[in-house]
Amino acid sequence: MGFFNHEVLNIRETPAEYAARVISENRYTVVGIFGASGSGKTTMAQGLLRVLCDGKALLLSVDDYWKYDRATMEKLRLTGYDWEARQKERFLRDLGDLKSGGIIHKPVFDYENELPTDKTEIVESREIIILEATLDFTEIADFLIFTYAPEAVLIERRLTRDSRKTAIQGRDSLLEYLEKKSLPAYRTKLLPIVRNAHLIVDTSSGLLYGRMT
Repeated sequence: MGFFNHEVLNIRETPAEYAARVISENRYTVVGIFGASGSGKTTMAQGLLRVLCDGKALLLSVDDYWKYDRATMEKLRLTGYDWEARQKERFLRDLGDLKSGGIIHKPVFDYENELPTDKTEIVESREIIILEATLDFTEIADFLIFTYAPEAVLIERRLTRDSRKTAIQGRDSLLEYLEKKSLPAYRTKLLPIVRNAHLIVDTSSGLLYGRMT
């Protein structure tokens, strides 16, 4: 599959190894990994974290900044692709503090029950900050990585991962949500900005694409 103004990179490195090299060579400080739910963002982010030198980078999942539970999201007609569903001001303030060398108290999200909590955890600044979410990081990150997988793969991964969550009312309910709400939001809110990505990682085929200059 071809992507906008991107071309396949014929390299021997893994996507994480290649990305780490480019990030280090260009001294990027904020890396944004974005893509559909189930596209492999967390796997890519954790791989990148492992490849970068120990203690050099930190991973900040923007999903910890959820504002609402699933029922409220439904009422407000929001999906995971909406910044309005996150505590954006708090996130930007925390990101600014980390970039300045500070320490933050990051919120902790209950992923099993899909509920915000009052809990926090301390995060100390590092040279490189890796962000990951189903959100547009174009105006926030220095270096953008888009993780891609075909929609059939996205659906199967979500059904395998999430259908037994306490907050999910069964496999059929999840499938209906994916087909009628989640994937349409992905198509309208994320796919149009893929052209901004410096790298595209196809987590289904293993191919890596770089933006043409």
